[in-house]
Amino acid sequence: MSIYNFLYPVDTKFESQVQIWCRNSKGEWKFLDSCEPTHLQETIKKIRIYKRNNYYITANTLIPGQSRSQAYVFSLNNIVLDFDVHNEKITDDEREWLIDDFVWRLKRDLFTGSNQRYTIPPPNIIHYTGRGVQLWWHIEETSKKLSPLYHLISDWLQHAIKVMIDDCPYLVDQKIIDKVASGGTERVYRMFNTYNTKTEKRTHYELLHQKTYDLTVLRNALVENDDIKDFLLQQEEQRKV
Repeated sequence: MSIYNFLYPVDTKFESQVQIWCRNSKGEWKFLDSCEPTHLQETIKKIRIYKRNNYYITANTLIPGQSRSQAYVFSLNNIVLDFDVHNEKITDDEREWLIDDFVWRLKRDLFTGSNQRYTIPPPNIIHYTGRGVQLWWHIEETSKKLSPLYHLISDWLQHAIKVMIDDCPYLVDQKIIDKVASGGTERVYRMFNTYNTKTEKRTHYELLHQKTYDLTVLRNALVENDDIKDFLLQQEEQRKV
């Protein structure tokens, strides 16, 4: 099965589209194409991929013929968190080591940790983007009316991972989380198996499992995490002030 056929609703009865974008070496954005999820794999094959450009795709579907904005999101399909190593003073080998160590800690402590009170549901995909990783949680096709729950879950996942990062000082120093690029329903994310112009390397991904998450089930699993419980208590105390 194609990774795109897994991540997007190829059997949907609704009219919705996935958008594909690119950004050149000058940082200029260009819309390339949009298509129904059923034709996504075919559309991607027709796009000529150049090493000098970066290629991106929406994580969720949008209303056909509309601009890429939250107002025109049609359905929610994936929650994506984006993590980059922003330290420009380290070598490529050091960056690669930090990324590998970060993923190793995620798998050890959060995805398969022995202490269930601190684990979180593992993402379906770890996408190694060259300067970091993207974590993809695939969810059942969901109405954008549930965007508040979508954003809540994204925030909770970020918080649980941030706690893990904060426990490791050398990861904290790298400013490894990119909250602006994470969780937005209309945002684009680097396409799989394309080139990162900064690292001059092709991206690759690791498929951890093919389970499709229900948003409510995902929320219920996260509230059992002790770090998230503490986070919610802190928010409640702040509201009381």
